[in-house]
Amino acid sequence: MLGFVLGIIVDYTYMSLGVHASATVFTAFVRQPVLRALEPKGGYNLNFSPTKARMGWAWFIRYVSIMMLVHLLFYFSMEIFTPTILVKFYSARWQVLWYRWV
Repeated sequence: MLGFVLGIIVDYTYMSLGVHASATVFTAFVRQPVLRALEPKGGYNLNFSPTKARMGWAWFIRYVSIMMLVHLLFYFSMEIFTPTILVKFYSARWQVLWYRWV
C-alpha cells in the first residue's frame, strides 16, 4: 500500500499517468523474494528489521542494487510501452510506408 501511495504522489507531481505507481508496487511485490535470496546462512533475526547497520555494507549494496535494477527496468519498460508511444510509433510507420508506396 505504501508503494502505491508513494508512486501516486510522484505520478501526480510529474503527471506521468501511473507509471511510477506501477513501478513502486512491482518493487514492493519483489521485495520478499529478494530478501529471501539475500538471506544469510543463519537466517534473519525476527526481532529486528534487516537494515544497513545490522546486515553490513555488502548486504546493503547488493539489496539496493537489485531493488533499483528491478524498479528501473520495470519503470522504463512501462514508460516505453505506453499506448501513446505505441500510437505514435505505428502512425509514423504507416506514414513512412505510405510515402514509399506513393
